[in-house]
Parts: sequence; structure tokens; C-alpha cells
Amino acid sequence: MNGKYIPMIGWLLLFAVLGGCGTAGGKNGGGSSVTPAHSKFEQSCNDFCQHAQALQCPEGTPLANGTSCAKFCVDTEEAGHDLNTTCRIAAKNCAELANCP
Repeated sequence: MNGKYIPMIGWLLLFAVLGGCGTAGGKNGGGSSVTPAHSKFEQSCNDFCQHAQALQCPEGTPLANGTSCAKFCVDTEEAGHDLNTTCRIAAKNCAELANCP
């Protein structure tokens, strides 16, 4: 192989790598594959979990499989099950928190 082709191969490889990065996994066909927007439940779930932890309620601890309180809360809310975080955040103790509908 002639020495003058080695730099050309380097450029071709660089363009191939960079060209494949722009739309990987993107649904809109544009050049952006940004992290999806935060869930609309994220703030209330974080607030609920911090409050439950401050009260030392079991609801604020991670699940047995390691899933955090906040992730479980967001996933549950996004699946259409209302955890009534407003009531839980207002609870003054673990019994009140557990009794939220």
C-alpha cells in the first residue's frame, strides 16, 4: 500500500464515525439524539421521596431490587397509577403518609 493513502484512510474512518453519531437512535431524523425531556412527575416524586426519607418512612427507601424511590414513583405515575404525591408530601408522619389514597 502506498504511503499517500494512509492519511486518506484516516479521514475516511473519522468521517464514517462522526457521520454515524448524529442520528443514532433518533426518531425525528434530525441530527440530534439528546436525552429525552424529564418526566412531568420527576419533581413531585423527588419531593415525595425526600419527604418520606426525612420522616424515616419505609416508602422512601429503595426497593429490594435497588430501584430508587424516585424511579419507582416516576415509573408508576407514568404507567397511569396516581400515587397522590401531593397528599404524601403534606403528611406529618409515616402513618399519614401511608393513609394517603
